Amino acid sequence: MKELYPGDQGIWVQYLQLALQRAGQQVMLDGIFGPKTCAAVEKVMGSSGKCAVKEAQWNRLLPFLRGYITHEVKAGDTFFSIAKMYDTTMERVMHANPGTDAGALQIGSTVVVPLNFPLVSGEVPYTSLLTGWIIEGLQARYPYLQVGTIGRSVMGTPLWSLRLGNGPVEVGYNASFHANESITTPVLLTFVEEYAAAYAAGGNIVFSSAVREEHSGQTGMGQESVDARTLFDEYRLCMVPLVNPDGVDLVNGLLNSGIYYRRARQIADDYPAIPFPDGWKANIDGVDLNLQFPAGWEMAKQIKFSQGYDKPAPRDFVGEAPLTAPESVAVYELTKENDFLLILAYHT
Repeated sequence: MKELYPGDQGIWVQYLQLALQRAGQQVMLDGIFGPKTCAAVEKVMGSSGKCAVKEAQWNRLLPFLRGYITHEVKAGDTFFSIAKMYDTTMERVMHANPGTDAGALQIGSTVVVPLNFPLVSGEVPYTSLLTGWIIEGLQARYPYLQVGTIGRSVMGTPLWSLRLGNGPVEVGYNASFHANESITTPVLLTFVEEYAAAYAAGGNIVFSSAVREEHSGQTGMGQESVDARTLFDEYRLCMVPLVNPDGVDLVNGLLNSGIYYRRARQIADDYPAIPFPDGWKANIDGVDLNLQFPAGWEMAKQIKFSQGYDKPAPRDFVGEAPLTAPESVAVYELTKENDFLLILAYHT
C-alpha cells in the first residue's frame, strides 16, 4: 500500500477519501490530500497531528473499501447484536454466513460482517487494485458468487472472472477491453452486486425497457422486472469485469512509473496526436486487445495498417499475429471452453 502524506494527489488519495466517506467523514473525492482530508484521517484514527497514512492506517481503512469486516464470536453474540455493533443489518450478516447456525453461534468462530453501504462506487476511477478489493468484498457478502481467474495480463495482474447461476444456458459478459473505457467495469460490477443482492433476498432485478404507446405509437422507457432466483436457476452467467487491467491502471494513474510506464510513454511519443495517457486504449504492450481475435484479423490488419497503426501504438495496432496478447488469449480460451449463447462486451 502506498504511504500518503498531506499535499499528495492522485488515485491513491481518492481511494483514501472514499474509505473516509464510508467511515462517516465529510470529504470530497478530489484526489487532493488537503486539510479536510487530514482532519478526517485524524478523526477516524483517533490521533492529533498525525495525518500520514501508512500500513497501520490502511489496515484500519481497508474494510471500507472491501465492504466487510470479520468478527470473532464472543459469549452472548447473536447475528442481531453483531449487526448492531457494526451499524449494519442482520439480513446482510445472514446472507454472508449461509452455513452458520444463527441460533447457536460458536464462541471463537468467525463471522463475516458486510458493512451497510453499496460496495460498488461510481464516483472514483477504477483500477486493478479497486476491482480486486470489490471482488473480494462481493464474494464475502455473497458466498455463492464464484470467483476465479482466466489468466494474467502482460504485467502479471490477475484477470478476474465471476460466475453466478446454476442453469444450463451459458452467457458471457465482459468489460474494459479498452483502457480508456474503464467506466464499463463499475457498470458490470454494479449489475453483479444488484443481481447477487436480489438473489439473496429472493427479490427481482428491475430493468428499463422500451415501451410503445398503443394510441400515439410513440416509444418511451418503462420498467420491467424478473425474478433473480429464476434467472439463477435457468442461466449460468460468466463475467470478466476488467479485461485490460494494465492499460486501465495506466490511464487512471495507478501505473505512473517504472519500466512498463516508460515503455508505454515511448510508444505514445510516436503518436503525438493521441493524448497520453487519456487516449490510451491498448494493453501495456501497445496491442489493441479488441482486434486480436482470429475472426477477421487479416482484414483488420489491412485497415489499421493503412491508417498508420502498423506497430505498437496507444490504439488500433492489431498485433504481429492473432492471439499474441495474453489478455486476448485468456478471453479466447474462456470462450472456447464454454458454450455461450450470448457474449456481451461493454464499450463506451
